[in-house]
Parts: sequence; structure tokens; C-alpha cells
Amino acid sequence: MGPALSAKVLQAREHELFASWRDVMKRVSGFGPAKAQQFSDQGPTVNGQAFKP
Repeated sequence: MGPALSAKVLQAREHELFASWRDVMKRVSGFGPAKAQQFSDQGPTVNGQAFKP
């Protein structure tokens, strides 16, 4: 994840924790299903859940 996308994720998370991967994709521009899958494959989860398309 580059610095610009990282900043967007952190800013959105400061407002409120993410409820799901769908919530991440809704609130962070530039973060779509492909990016969610890419990160989930590397281990990160949202509320303990891996991304499921």
C-alpha cells in the first residue's frame, strides 16, 4: 500500500472503525475489490474476516 492510499485508510478509520471489507471499499476511494483481495491474501482482516468477493 502506498502512502496516499495508506493516508486515506487511516483518515477513514479515525472517523470510525471499519465494519467490513465492503465498508472499507465504500469509504476509501481507490480501494476496490481487487485491492481488498490483494491485501486480504497477505493476511490483514477486517473484524477478523478475510475478504470474500
